[in-house]
Amino acid sequence: MSKNEDWIRRGHGKVIALIHGIGAKNPRHYWSAFLDVLSNDETLQEFDLFVWKYPTHVNLSWWKNFIDFIKEGTPREAAPEIKLLGEQWKNTYDAQFRDYKEVILICHSMGGLVIKSWVIDVLQSSQSDRLDTLCHISFYATPHNGAPITTITAWNKQLKDMQLNSSFIDDVGRHWDERVVAWKGRDICPEYRLNNRYIPHLVFVGVNDDVVPLYCATIRGMERKVIEGDHSQVIRPRDRDDTRYKAWRDDVEKALRSEPQTTARDKQEAPPHDAKADQNSRKFALSYNDHCLVDPHSIETLLAYDGTGDVTIVWHKKVLDSLSQVHDWYDDFDKKVTIFRWATEGSQIERGHRLTNFRSQVNLRFTDIQKLLSELQSNFKIFMNMIYAIDTKYKETALICFAGFAALRIIKPLQAFEQFLFQSQIAPIGGIEGWFEFRAYGERYLAEDQFAFFADLPPIPSTLLEIYPNSSALGKLIFFNYIEIYDYPLFLTCRIGKNHQDDYERLTLHIYVAKQLARKYSRENSDELFISSYYKWILPQWLVRNYDYNKLPALDTWRVLVLENNEGSDITKIIWD
Repeated sequence: MSKNEDWIRRGHGKVIALIHGIGAKNPRHYWSAFLDVLSNDETLQEFDLFVWKYPTHVNLSWWKNFIDFIKEGTPREAAPEIKLLGEQWKNTYDAQFRDYKEVILICHSMGGLVIKSWVIDVLQSSQSDRLDTLCHISFYATPHNGAPITTITAWNKQLKDMQLNSSFIDDVGRHWDERVVAWKGRDICPEYRLNNRYIPHLVFVGVNDDVVPLYCATIRGMERKVIEGDHSQVIRPRDRDDTRYKAWRDDVEKALRSEPQTTARDKQEAPPHDAKADQNSRKFALSYNDHCLVDPHSIETLLAYDGTGDVTIVWHKKVLDSLSQVHDWYDDFDKKVTIFRWATEGSQIERGHRLTNFRSQVNLRFTDIQKLLSELQSNFKIFMNMIYAIDTKYKETALICFAGFAALRIIKPLQAFEQFLFQSQIAPIGGIEGWFEFRAYGERYLAEDQFAFFADLPPIPSTLLEIYPNSSALGKLIFFNYIEIYDYPLFLTCRIGKNHQDDYERLTLHIYVAKQLARKYSRENSDELFISSYYKWILPQWLVRNYDYNKLPALDTWRVLVLENNEGSDITKIIWD
Protein backbone atom coordinates (compact mmCIF):
# COMPACT_ATOMS: atom_id res chain seq x y z
CA MET A 1 0.00 0.00 0.00
CA SER A 2 1.27 3.50 -0.86
CA LYS A 3 2.43 5.84 1.91
CA ASN A 4 -0.19 8.23 0.55
CA GLU A 5 -2.97 5.80 1.54
CA ASP A 6 -2.99 5.76 5.33
CA TRP A 7 -5.30 3.36 7.20
CA ILE A 8 -5.73 4.43 10.82
CA ARG A 9 -8.35 1.84 11.59
CA ARG A 10 -9.62 -0.99 9.38
CA GLY A 11 -11.41 -4.31 9.39
CA HIS A 12 -15.06 -3.23 9.24
CA GLY A 13 -17.49 -2.89 6.34
CA LYS A 14 -17.80 0.88 6.67
CA VAL A 15 -15.23 3.64 6.27
CA ILE A 16 -14.75 7.37 6.83
CA ALA A 17 -12.11 8.91 4.55
CA LEU A 18 -10.52 12.35 5.02
CA ILE A 19 -9.22 14.40 2.08
CA HIS A 20 -6.99 17.38 2.87
CA GLY A 21 -6.65 20.75 1.14
CA ILE A 22 -3.88 22.46 -0.82
CA GLY A 23 -0.37 22.55 0.61
CA ALA A 24 -0.71 19.69 3.13
CA LYS A 25 2.60 17.97 3.94
CA ASN A 26 1.52 15.54 6.67
CA PRO A 27 -2.17 14.61 6.39
CA ARG A 28 -2.31 12.92 9.80
CA HIS A 29 -1.08 16.09 11.44
CA TYR A 30 -3.36 18.16 9.15
CA TRP A 31 -6.40 16.24 10.44
CA SER A 32 -5.09 15.59 14.00
CA ALA A 33 -7.79 17.52 15.89
CA PHE A 34 -10.64 16.02 13.88
CA LEU A 35 -9.14 12.52 14.07
CA ASP A 36 -8.75 12.76 17.86
CA VAL A 37 -12.45 13.43 18.29
CA LEU A 38 -13.56 11.02 15.55
CA SER A 39 -11.47 8.06 16.73
CA ASN A 40 -12.83 8.41 20.28
CA ASP A 41 -16.49 8.76 19.25
CA GLU A 42 -18.05 5.51 20.50
CA THR A 43 -21.05 5.94 18.17
CA LEU A 44 -18.81 5.57 15.11
CA GLN A 45 -16.50 2.78 16.20
CA GLU A 46 -17.82 0.47 13.47
CA PHE A 47 -16.29 2.79 10.84
CA ASP A 48 -12.73 2.34 9.61
CA LEU A 49 -10.62 5.51 9.23
CA PHE A 50 -8.62 6.34 6.11
CA VAL A 51 -6.50 9.42 5.32
CA TRP A 52 -5.48 10.16 1.74
CA LYS A 53 -2.53 12.23 0.58
CA TYR A 54 -2.13 13.71 -2.89
CA PRO A 55 0.67 15.84 -4.43
CA THR A 56 0.23 19.51 -3.62
CA HIS A 57 2.07 22.66 -2.61
CA VAL A 58 1.60 26.44 -2.67
CA ASN A 59 5.00 27.38 -4.07
CA LEU A 60 6.08 28.56 -7.52
CA SER A 61 5.58 25.53 -9.76
CA TRP A 62 8.79 25.82 -11.76
CA TRP A 63 10.89 26.23 -8.58
CA LYS A 64 9.23 23.36 -6.70
CA ASN A 65 9.48 21.09 -9.75
CA PHE A 66 13.18 21.99 -10.12
CA ILE A 67 13.93 21.24 -6.44
CA ASP A 68 12.12 17.90 -6.71
CA PHE A 69 14.08 17.10 -9.87
CA ILE A 70 17.35 17.69 -8.01
CA LYS A 71 16.20 15.48 -5.12
CA GLU A 72 14.56 12.67 -7.09
CA GLY A 73 16.63 12.75 -10.26
CA THR A 74 13.56 12.73 -12.50
CA PRO A 75 11.20 15.45 -13.79
CA ARG A 76 7.86 15.63 -11.97
CA GLU A 77 4.81 17.91 -11.59
CA ALA A 78 4.51 18.68 -7.87
CA ALA A 79 1.06 20.32 -8.13
CA PRO A 80 -1.03 18.49 -10.76
CA GLU A 81 -4.33 19.95 -11.96
CA ILE A 82 -7.33 19.26 -9.71
CA LYS A 83 -9.10 17.24 -12.39
CA LEU A 84 -6.10 14.91 -12.59
CA LEU A 85 -6.19 14.49 -8.81
CA GLY A 86 -9.84 13.48 -9.17
CA GLU A 87 -8.78 10.72 -11.56
CA GLN A 88 -6.14 9.58 -9.05
CA TRP A 89 -8.78 9.47 -6.30
CA LYS A 90 -11.03 7.38 -8.57
CA ASN A 91 -8.41 4.63 -8.67
CA THR A 92 -7.80 4.89 -4.93
CA TYR A 93 -11.53 4.70 -4.20
CA ASP A 94 -12.05 1.69 -6.50
CA ALA A 95 -9.07 -0.18 -5.09
CA GLN A 96 -9.41 0.59 -1.38
CA PHE A 97 -13.19 0.67 -0.89
CA ARG A 98 -14.57 -1.86 -3.36
CA ASP A 99 -15.62 -4.24 -0.54
CA TYR A 100 -17.16 -1.52 1.64
CA LYS A 101 -20.92 -1.10 2.03
CA GLU A 102 -20.88 2.48 3.35
CA VAL A 103 -18.37 5.24 2.53
CA ILE A 104 -18.34 8.71 4.09
CA LEU A 105 -16.01 11.46 2.83
CA ILE A 106 -14.79 14.49 4.80
CA CYS A 107 -13.12 17.16 2.65
CA HIS A 108 -11.33 20.36 3.51
CA SER A 109 -10.74 23.25 1.11
CA MET A 110 -9.40 22.10 -2.29
CA GLY A 111 -9.96 18.47 -1.29
CA GLY A 112 -13.67 19.07 -1.84
CA LEU A 113 -13.04 20.13 -5.45
CA VAL A 114 -11.02 16.96 -6.02
CA ILE A 115 -13.99 14.88 -4.86
CA LYS A 116 -16.55 16.89 -6.86
CA SER A 117 -14.44 16.50 -10.01
CA TRP A 118 -14.29 12.73 -9.44
CA VAL A 119 -18.07 12.41 -8.86
CA ILE A 120 -18.83 14.41 -12.03
CA ASP A 121 -16.45 12.29 -14.11
CA VAL A 122 -18.13 9.11 -12.82
CA LEU A 123 -21.58 10.44 -13.68
CA GLN A 124 -20.56 11.72 -17.10
CA SER A 125 -19.20 8.24 -17.82
CA SER A 126 -22.66 6.72 -17.13
CA GLN A 127 -21.31 4.85 -14.09
CA SER A 128 -23.61 6.14 -11.36
CA ASP A 129 -23.78 2.64 -9.87
CA ARG A 130 -20.12 3.02 -8.80
CA LEU A 131 -21.38 5.57 -6.24
CA ASP A 132 -23.96 3.25 -4.66
CA THR A 133 -21.94 2.94 -1.43
CA LEU A 134 -21.11 6.66 -1.14
CA CYS A 135 -23.44 7.79 1.65
CA HIS A 136 -22.31 11.32 2.52
CA ILE A 137 -19.81 14.07 1.67
CA SER A 138 -18.94 17.05 3.86
CA PHE A 139 -17.24 20.15 2.48
CA TYR A 140 -15.35 22.25 5.02
CA ALA A 141 -14.39 25.66 3.58
CA THR A 142 -14.28 24.35 0.00
CA PRO A 143 -13.95 27.11 -2.64
CA HIS A 144 -16.93 25.96 -4.72
CA ASN A 145 -17.04 29.35 -6.45
CA GLY A 146 -13.29 29.99 -6.42
CA ALA A 147 -11.04 31.72 -3.91
CA PRO A 148 -10.25 35.46 -4.17
CA ILE A 149 -6.70 34.99 -2.87
CA THR A 150 -5.77 32.97 -5.97
CA THR A 151 -6.12 36.12 -8.06
CA ILE A 152 -2.73 37.26 -6.74
CA THR A 153 -1.17 33.89 -5.89
CA ALA A 154 -1.93 31.75 -8.96
CA TRP A 155 1.59 30.49 -9.47
CA ASN A 156 0.84 26.80 -9.82
CA LYS A 157 -1.82 24.73 -11.59
CA GLN A 158 -3.91 24.05 -8.50
CA LEU A 159 -4.11 27.72 -7.54
CA LYS A 160 -5.03 28.64 -11.12
CA ASP A 161 -7.84 26.06 -11.07
CA MET A 162 -9.32 27.84 -8.04
CA GLN A 163 -9.42 31.34 -9.51
CA LEU A 164 -12.83 33.01 -9.48
CA ASN A 165 -13.10 33.03 -13.27
CA SER A 166 -11.46 29.67 -13.97
CA SER A 167 -13.13 27.29 -16.42
CA PHE A 168 -12.60 24.44 -13.93
CA ILE A 169 -14.63 26.18 -11.20
CA ASP A 170 -17.35 27.05 -13.70
CA ASP A 171 -17.60 23.54 -15.17
CA VAL A 172 -17.55 21.72 -11.83
CA GLY A 173 -20.13 24.08 -10.32
CA ARG A 174 -22.46 23.79 -13.29
CA HIS A 175 -22.26 20.01 -13.57
CA TRP A 176 -22.62 19.53 -9.82
CA ASP A 177 -25.79 21.59 -9.94
CA GLU A 178 -27.17 19.69 -12.96
CA ARG A 179 -26.16 16.15 -12.04
CA VAL A 180 -26.29 16.17 -8.22
CA VAL A 181 -28.14 19.05 -6.55
CA ALA A 182 -30.98 19.17 -9.11
CA TRP A 183 -32.02 15.64 -8.09
CA LYS A 184 -32.32 16.28 -4.37
CA GLY A 185 -35.57 14.82 -3.05
CA ARG A 186 -36.52 13.42 -6.44
CA ASP A 187 -36.62 9.92 -7.91
CA ILE A 188 -34.68 9.76 -11.13
CA CYS A 189 -36.45 8.55 -14.25
CA PRO A 190 -34.75 5.53 -15.88
CA GLU A 191 -33.06 7.28 -18.79
CA TYR A 192 -31.23 9.66 -16.43
CA ARG A 193 -30.21 7.29 -13.65
CA LEU A 194 -26.76 6.34 -14.91
CA ASN A 195 -25.68 9.98 -15.36
CA ASN A 196 -27.29 11.70 -12.37
CA ARG A 197 -27.47 11.05 -8.63
CA TYR A 198 -28.13 13.08 -5.53
CA ILE A 199 -25.49 12.45 -2.85
CA PRO A 200 -26.22 13.87 0.62
CA HIS A 201 -23.64 16.56 1.30
CA LEU A 202 -23.07 19.26 3.88
CA VAL A 203 -21.49 22.67 3.29
CA PHE A 204 -19.50 24.32 6.09
CA VAL A 205 -18.31 27.95 6.05
CA GLY A 206 -15.92 29.47 8.60
CA VAL A 207 -17.24 32.67 10.17
CA ASN A 208 -13.69 34.13 10.18
CA ASP A 209 -12.54 32.60 6.89
CA ASP A 210 -10.96 35.23 4.63
CA VAL A 211 -9.32 32.63 2.37
CA VAL A 212 -12.63 31.14 1.23
CA PRO A 213 -15.29 33.66 2.32
CA LEU A 214 -18.96 32.80 2.60
CA TYR A 215 -19.96 33.67 -0.97
CA CYS A 216 -17.18 31.43 -2.32
CA ALA A 217 -17.91 28.44 -0.06
CA THR A 218 -21.59 27.98 -0.89
CA ILE A 219 -23.30 25.57 -3.28
CA ARG A 220 -26.39 26.81 -5.08
CA GLY A 221 -29.50 25.08 -3.80
CA MET A 222 -27.80 23.64 -0.68
CA GLU A 223 -28.01 24.79 2.91
CA ARG A 224 -24.78 26.13 4.38
CA LYS A 225 -23.70 25.98 8.01
CA VAL A 226 -21.59 28.85 9.33
CA ILE A 227 -19.26 27.55 12.05
CA GLU A 228 -16.50 28.79 14.32
CA GLY A 229 -13.04 29.46 12.97
CA ASP A 230 -10.92 30.67 10.11
CA HIS A 231 -9.89 28.58 7.11
CA SER A 232 -7.74 26.18 9.14
CA GLN A 233 -9.73 26.17 12.39
CA VAL A 234 -12.98 24.88 10.84
CA ILE A 235 -11.60 21.31 11.00
CA ARG A 236 -10.26 21.57 14.56
CA PRO A 237 -13.12 20.63 16.92
CA ARG A 238 -12.32 20.54 20.63
CA ASP A 239 -14.58 17.59 21.44
CA ARG A 240 -17.61 15.67 20.14
CA ASP A 241 -20.00 18.40 21.34
CA ASP A 242 -18.19 21.09 19.34
CA THR A 243 -20.56 22.31 16.59
CA ARG A 244 -17.79 21.86 14.01
CA TYR A 245 -17.99 18.12 14.70
CA LYS A 246 -21.50 17.60 16.05
CA ALA A 247 -23.22 19.23 13.04
CA TRP A 248 -21.28 16.88 10.77
CA ARG A 249 -22.09 13.76 12.81
CA ASP A 250 -25.81 14.64 13.04
CA ASP A 251 -26.03 15.08 9.27
CA VAL A 252 -24.19 11.82 8.63
CA GLU A 253 -26.56 9.93 10.95
CA LYS A 254 -29.52 11.48 9.12
CA ALA A 255 -28.09 10.39 5.76
CA LEU A 256 -27.48 6.85 6.98
CA ARG A 257 -31.08 6.58 8.18
CA SER A 258 -32.57 7.80 4.89
CA GLU A 259 -33.60 5.56 2.03
CA PRO A 260 -31.02 5.40 -0.79
CA GLN A 261 -31.95 7.05 -4.06
CA THR A 262 -33.35 4.64 -6.65
CA THR A 263 -30.65 3.42 -9.05
CA ALA A 264 -30.69 1.71 -12.41
CA ARG A 265 -30.09 -1.62 -10.69
CA ASP A 266 -33.13 -1.09 -8.44
CA LYS A 267 -35.20 -0.26 -11.52
CA GLN A 268 -34.47 -3.64 -13.07
CA GLU A 269 -35.89 -5.34 -9.97
CA ALA A 270 -38.95 -3.09 -9.67
CA PRO A 271 -42.45 -4.30 -10.60
CA PRO A 272 -43.20 -3.60 -14.28
CA HIS A 273 -46.20 -1.37 -13.48
CA ASP A 274 -44.97 0.54 -10.44
CA ALA A 275 -47.40 3.48 -10.16
CA LYS A 276 -44.89 5.74 -8.43
CA ALA A 277 -42.27 5.02 -11.06
CA ASP A 278 -44.81 5.85 -13.76
CA GLN A 279 -45.52 9.17 -12.06
CA ASN A 280 -41.87 10.08 -11.72
CA SER A 281 -41.09 9.18 -15.32
CA ARG A 282 -43.66 11.64 -16.66
CA LYS A 283 -42.24 14.13 -19.15
CA PHE A 284 -43.05 17.84 -19.33
CA ALA A 285 -41.74 19.80 -22.31
CA LEU A 286 -41.59 23.50 -23.04
CA SER A 287 -42.04 23.70 -26.82
CA TYR A 288 -42.47 26.36 -29.51
CA ASN A 289 -44.89 26.95 -32.38
CA ASP A 290 -42.39 29.22 -34.07
CA HIS A 291 -38.70 29.78 -33.47
CA CYS A 292 -39.43 32.01 -30.49
CA LEU A 293 -43.18 31.81 -29.85
CA VAL A 294 -44.17 29.31 -27.19
CA ASP A 295 -46.73 26.58 -27.86
CA PRO A 296 -49.80 27.30 -25.66
CA HIS A 297 -50.46 23.56 -25.34
CA SER A 298 -47.05 23.04 -23.74
CA ILE A 299 -47.87 25.77 -21.21
CA GLU A 300 -51.08 23.92 -20.30
CA THR A 301 -49.11 20.71 -19.84
CA LEU A 302 -46.44 22.39 -17.69
CA LEU A 303 -49.10 23.88 -15.42
CA ALA A 304 -49.81 20.30 -14.29
CA TYR A 305 -46.20 19.77 -13.16
CA ASP A 306 -46.13 19.00 -9.42
CA GLY A 307 -42.42 18.63 -8.75
CA THR A 308 -42.16 15.04 -10.00
CA GLY A 309 -41.18 13.92 -13.45
CA ASP A 310 -38.74 15.23 -16.03
CA VAL A 311 -38.89 18.75 -17.50
CA THR A 312 -37.07 19.82 -20.64
CA ILE A 313 -36.96 22.45 -23.38
CA VAL A 314 -37.79 21.22 -26.89
CA TRP A 315 -36.56 23.82 -29.36
CA HIS A 316 -38.37 24.61 -32.60
CA LYS A 317 -37.13 22.88 -35.76
CA LYS A 318 -35.68 26.14 -37.04
CA VAL A 319 -33.50 26.46 -33.95
CA LEU A 320 -32.53 22.77 -34.14
CA ASP A 321 -31.58 23.14 -37.81
CA SER A 322 -29.33 26.07 -36.98
CA LEU A 323 -27.77 24.17 -34.07
CA SER A 324 -27.14 21.29 -36.46
CA GLN A 325 -25.35 23.63 -38.85
CA VAL A 326 -23.07 24.85 -36.06
CA HIS A 327 -22.39 21.24 -35.07
CA ASP A 328 -21.56 20.35 -38.69
CA TRP A 329 -19.02 23.17 -38.86
CA TYR A 330 -17.40 21.82 -35.69
CA ASP A 331 -17.43 18.13 -36.72
CA ASP A 332 -16.69 18.48 -40.44
CA PHE A 333 -14.68 21.68 -40.55
CA ASP A 334 -12.24 20.64 -43.31
CA LYS A 335 -15.10 19.95 -45.72
CA LYS A 336 -17.35 22.87 -44.77
CA VAL A 337 -14.64 25.51 -45.00
CA THR A 338 -14.09 24.82 -48.71
CA ILE A 339 -17.07 27.10 -49.49
CA PHE A 340 -14.62 29.98 -48.95
CA ARG A 341 -12.32 30.81 -51.82
CA TRP A 342 -9.46 31.77 -49.49
CA ALA A 343 -9.47 28.27 -47.97
CA THR A 344 -8.58 26.55 -51.27
CA GLU A 345 -6.35 29.10 -53.02
CA GLY A 346 -3.08 30.81 -52.22
CA SER A 347 0.13 29.42 -50.73
CA GLN A 348 0.05 26.53 -48.27
CA ILE A 349 1.48 28.74 -45.51
CA GLU A 350 -1.20 31.41 -46.04
CA ARG A 351 -3.99 28.83 -46.09
CA GLY A 352 -2.65 27.08 -43.02
CA HIS A 353 -2.51 30.29 -40.97
CA ARG A 354 -6.01 31.38 -42.04
CA LEU A 355 -7.52 27.92 -41.43
CA THR A 356 -5.96 27.61 -37.98
CA ASN A 357 -7.35 30.95 -36.85
CA PHE A 358 -10.75 30.31 -38.41
CA ARG A 359 -11.02 26.82 -36.86
CA SER A 360 -10.25 28.21 -33.40
CA GLN A 361 -13.07 30.77 -33.77
CA VAL A 362 -15.53 28.09 -34.91
CA ASN A 363 -14.57 25.83 -31.99
CA LEU A 364 -14.95 28.66 -29.49
CA ARG A 365 -18.40 29.62 -30.75
CA PHE A 366 -19.52 25.98 -30.82
CA THR A 367 -18.35 25.46 -27.22
CA ASP A 368 -20.12 28.61 -26.02
CA ILE A 369 -23.40 27.55 -27.67
CA GLN A 370 -23.20 24.03 -26.19
CA LYS A 371 -22.55 25.51 -22.76
CA LEU A 372 -25.52 27.85 -23.14
CA LEU A 373 -27.84 24.99 -24.13
CA SER A 374 -26.80 23.07 -21.04
CA GLU A 375 -27.33 26.13 -18.81
CA LEU A 376 -30.81 26.76 -20.17
CA GLN A 377 -31.91 23.14 -19.72
CA SER A 378 -30.49 23.00 -16.19
CA ASN A 379 -31.95 26.34 -15.14
CA PHE A 380 -35.34 25.43 -16.59
CA LYS A 381 -35.48 22.49 -14.17
CA ILE A 382 -34.62 24.83 -11.29
CA PHE A 383 -37.19 27.34 -12.53
CA MET A 384 -39.97 24.72 -12.66
CA ASN A 385 -39.17 23.51 -9.16
CA MET A 386 -39.40 27.10 -7.91
CA ILE A 387 -42.79 27.92 -9.47
CA TYR A 388 -44.83 24.71 -9.54
CA ALA A 389 -46.52 25.47 -6.20
CA ILE A 390 -47.37 29.15 -6.83
CA ASP A 391 -50.73 30.55 -7.94
CA THR A 392 -51.66 29.46 -11.48
CA LYS A 393 -52.12 33.02 -12.75
CA TYR A 394 -48.50 33.84 -11.87
CA LYS A 395 -47.18 30.46 -13.02
CA GLU A 396 -48.62 30.79 -16.54
CA THR A 397 -47.13 34.26 -16.99
CA ALA A 398 -43.76 33.10 -15.65
CA LEU A 399 -43.67 30.19 -18.11
CA ILE A 400 -44.49 32.37 -21.12
CA CYS A 401 -41.79 34.89 -20.18
CA PHE A 402 -39.17 32.21 -19.49
CA ALA A 403 -39.89 30.71 -22.91
CA GLY A 404 -39.52 34.09 -24.63
CA PHE A 405 -36.30 35.05 -22.86
CA ALA A 406 -34.82 31.57 -23.40
CA ALA A 407 -35.58 31.70 -27.14
CA LEU A 408 -33.92 35.09 -27.49
CA ARG A 409 -30.93 33.90 -25.48
CA ILE A 410 -30.21 30.94 -27.78
CA ILE A 411 -31.11 32.67 -31.04
CA LYS A 412 -28.68 35.53 -30.40
CA PRO A 413 -25.46 33.42 -30.67
CA LEU A 414 -26.94 31.51 -33.62
CA GLN A 415 -27.55 34.78 -35.43
CA ALA A 416 -24.02 35.83 -34.54
CA PHE A 417 -22.61 32.57 -35.91
CA GLU A 418 -24.44 33.02 -39.20
CA GLN A 419 -23.18 36.60 -39.51
CA PHE A 420 -19.69 35.38 -38.64
CA LEU A 421 -19.79 32.92 -41.56
CA PHE A 422 -21.01 35.58 -43.99
CA GLN A 423 -18.31 38.05 -42.97
CA SER A 424 -15.62 35.35 -42.97
CA GLN A 425 -15.75 35.09 -46.76
CA ILE A 426 -13.31 37.98 -46.85
CA ALA A 427 -12.42 38.57 -43.17
CA PRO A 428 -9.25 36.40 -43.14
CA ILE A 429 -7.75 38.60 -45.89
CA GLY A 430 -7.11 42.10 -44.64
CA GLY A 431 -5.83 45.45 -45.86
CA ILE A 432 -5.28 46.30 -49.53
CA GLU A 433 -5.14 42.62 -50.44
CA GLY A 434 -8.63 42.13 -49.00
CA TRP A 435 -9.97 45.11 -50.94
CA PHE A 436 -8.63 43.73 -54.23
CA GLU A 437 -9.98 40.30 -53.29
CA PHE A 438 -13.47 41.73 -52.83
CA ARG A 439 -13.31 43.79 -56.03
CA ALA A 440 -12.14 40.82 -58.10
CA TYR A 441 -14.22 38.01 -56.66
CA GLY A 442 -17.12 39.66 -54.84
CA GLU A 443 -19.68 38.18 -57.18
CA ARG A 444 -18.53 34.70 -56.15
CA TYR A 445 -19.41 35.29 -52.51
CA LEU A 446 -22.50 33.69 -51.02
CA ALA A 447 -25.39 36.00 -50.22
CA GLU A 448 -26.11 36.83 -46.60
CA ASP A 449 -29.49 35.09 -46.63
CA GLN A 450 -27.73 31.84 -47.62
CA PHE A 451 -26.33 31.74 -44.11
CA ALA A 452 -29.19 33.19 -42.09
CA PHE A 453 -31.82 30.94 -40.53
CA PHE A 454 -33.35 33.90 -38.72
CA ALA A 455 -33.54 36.48 -41.48
CA ASP A 456 -37.18 37.13 -40.56
CA LEU A 457 -36.20 38.20 -37.03
CA PRO A 458 -34.67 41.55 -36.16
CA PRO A 459 -31.07 41.04 -34.99
CA ILE A 460 -30.87 40.72 -31.22
CA PRO A 461 -28.79 43.65 -29.88
CA SER A 462 -25.29 42.73 -28.77
CA THR A 463 -25.28 45.22 -25.89
CA LEU A 464 -27.70 43.15 -23.83
CA LEU A 465 -29.33 39.77 -24.25
CA GLU A 466 -32.91 40.73 -24.86
CA ILE A 467 -35.15 43.63 -25.79
CA TYR A 468 -33.08 46.56 -24.55
CA PRO A 469 -33.54 49.49 -24.58
CA ASN A 470 -36.11 51.16 -26.89
CA SER A 471 -38.96 50.41 -29.29
CA SER A 472 -38.47 46.74 -30.01
CA ALA A 473 -39.99 44.55 -32.70
CA LEU A 474 -38.59 41.57 -30.84
CA GLY A 475 -40.26 42.61 -27.63
CA LYS A 476 -43.59 42.95 -29.44
CA LEU A 477 -43.09 39.57 -31.08
CA ILE A 478 -42.19 37.65 -27.93
CA PHE A 479 -44.61 39.29 -25.52
CA PHE A 480 -47.44 39.81 -27.96
CA ASN A 481 -50.11 38.76 -25.46
CA TYR A 482 -49.52 41.65 -23.08
CA ILE A 483 -51.64 44.61 -24.17
CA GLU A 484 -49.54 47.29 -22.48
CA ILE A 485 -46.39 46.00 -24.19
CA TYR A 486 -47.99 45.58 -27.60
CA ASP A 487 -49.25 49.15 -27.55
CA TYR A 488 -46.08 50.65 -26.12
CA PRO A 489 -43.06 48.41 -26.73
CA LEU A 490 -40.46 50.44 -24.84
CA PHE A 491 -38.02 48.72 -22.48
CA LEU A 492 -35.42 49.81 -19.93
CA THR A 493 -32.48 48.17 -18.25
CA CYS A 494 -32.81 48.22 -14.46
CA ARG A 495 -30.53 47.35 -11.59
CA ILE A 496 -32.44 44.75 -9.61
CA GLY A 497 -31.43 43.73 -6.09
CA LYS A 498 -32.33 43.82 -2.44
CA ASN A 499 -32.35 46.92 -0.28
CA HIS A 500 -28.79 48.02 -0.99
CA GLN A 501 -27.18 49.00 -4.28
CA ASP A 502 -23.89 47.06 -4.12
CA ASP A 503 -25.45 43.65 -4.76
CA TYR A 504 -27.56 43.67 -7.93
CA GLU A 505 -27.89 42.45 -11.52
CA ARG A 506 -29.15 44.19 -14.64
CA LEU A 507 -32.48 43.04 -16.04
CA THR A 508 -34.87 44.32 -18.71
CA LEU A 509 -38.28 45.69 -17.69
CA HIS A 510 -41.09 47.29 -19.62
CA ILE A 511 -40.84 51.04 -19.04
CA TYR A 512 -44.30 51.24 -17.47
CA VAL A 513 -43.46 48.52 -14.94
CA ALA A 514 -40.00 49.95 -14.27
CA LYS A 515 -41.31 53.45 -13.55
CA GLN A 516 -43.96 52.18 -11.16
CA LEU A 517 -41.58 49.91 -9.23
CA ALA A 518 -38.75 52.42 -9.05
CA ARG A 519 -40.92 54.96 -7.25
CA LYS A 520 -40.75 54.77 -3.49
CA TYR A 521 -44.19 53.34 -2.99
CA SER A 522 -44.66 51.33 0.15
CA ARG A 523 -44.70 47.59 -0.37
CA GLU A 524 -48.15 47.41 1.23
CA ASN A 525 -49.67 49.57 -1.51
CA SER A 526 -48.16 47.66 -4.41
CA ASP A 527 -48.03 44.00 -3.42
CA GLU A 528 -49.73 42.79 -6.59
CA LEU A 529 -47.35 44.71 -8.86
CA PHE A 530 -44.30 43.43 -6.98
CA ILE A 531 -45.54 39.83 -7.03
CA SER A 532 -46.62 39.75 -10.67
CA SER A 533 -43.43 41.51 -11.84
CA TYR A 534 -41.27 39.12 -9.86
CA TYR A 535 -42.66 36.07 -11.65
CA LYS A 536 -43.11 37.79 -15.01
CA TRP A 537 -39.80 39.64 -15.32
CA ILE A 538 -37.32 38.98 -12.50
CA LEU A 539 -37.26 35.21 -11.92
CA PRO A 540 -37.35 34.14 -15.62
CA GLN A 541 -34.61 36.55 -16.68
CA TRP A 542 -32.41 35.80 -13.67
CA LEU A 543 -32.32 32.09 -14.50
CA VAL A 544 -32.21 32.49 -18.29
CA ARG A 545 -29.17 34.75 -17.95
CA ASN A 546 -27.58 32.27 -15.52
CA TYR A 547 -26.99 34.88 -12.84
CA ASP A 548 -25.73 33.74 -9.43
CA TYR A 549 -28.62 31.88 -7.81
CA ASN A 550 -27.37 32.85 -4.34
CA LYS A 551 -27.82 36.54 -5.21
CA LEU A 552 -31.41 36.09 -6.40
CA PRO A 553 -33.51 38.41 -4.22
CA ALA A 554 -36.54 36.89 -2.53
CA LEU A 555 -40.10 37.78 -3.47
CA ASP A 556 -40.45 40.01 -0.41
CA THR A 557 -37.05 41.76 -0.64
CA TRP A 558 -36.38 42.66 -4.27
CA ARG A 559 -36.38 46.24 -5.53
CA VAL A 560 -35.80 48.25 -8.70
CA LEU A 561 -32.77 50.20 -7.54
CA VAL A 562 -31.78 52.23 -10.61
CA LEU A 563 -33.09 52.86 -14.16
CA GLU A 564 -30.38 53.09 -16.82
CA ASN A 565 -29.88 54.46 -20.33
CA ASN A 566 -27.81 52.99 -23.16
CA GLU A 567 -24.54 54.02 -21.51
CA GLY A 568 -25.46 52.55 -18.14
CA SER A 569 -26.02 55.96 -16.53
CA ASP A 570 -28.63 56.50 -13.83
CA ILE A 571 -31.71 58.12 -15.41
CA THR A 572 -34.17 57.35 -12.60
CA LYS A 573 -35.02 60.97 -11.84
CA ILE A 574 -35.32 61.87 -15.52
CA ILE A 575 -37.75 59.01 -16.12
CA TRP A 576 -39.81 60.02 -13.10
CA ASP A 577 -40.04 63.57 -14.34
